[in-house]
Amino acid sequence: MFEIRPAKFKDCRLIWEWRNDPITRRYSFNTEVIPFKKHKIWFKNALEDKNRKILLIEVDKTPAGVVRFDIDPKKQNTEINVNIDPEKRGKGLGARAIKASCRYAFSHLNIVKVMAKIKKENVSSIRAFSKAGFCVTQEDDVIVMKLKK
Repeated sequence: MFEIRPAKFKDCRLIWEWRNDPITRRYSFNTEVIPFKKHKIWFKNALEDKNRKILLIEVDKTPAGVVRFDIDPKKQNTEINVNIDPEKRGKGLGARAIKASCRYAFSHLNIVKVMAKIKKENVSSIRAFSKAGFCVTQEDDVIVMKLKK
């Protein structure tokens, strides 16, 4: 069973572990290892930030990935960031997580447009966002993809 739920502070360490995975770091815009102490402070603040929403993806009640929305309420748009558990990559979860979380954003966060910024070499993410209905709107070293409600 595939589910999405708001992240809780108890998810902090797991999300930190996924964030520091070498492949995740390679395709992140910040490629440095994040110390847990720093992540814990960031995560606590992120959970309290009304313009940020973090969702946990679960498959059969087991955490499988995380989606973060950084929201611009004036423009009713958001930037999406997705990270799938390294142990569960390559199984189509990325596109499912993107679709489900975007439905959540459209129905619960007063969003009309979702944007993703992806490094050009991150072919797996580009493919997952395309499968989820996103279209490329800009292409340089960074691919910008958008989905409208």
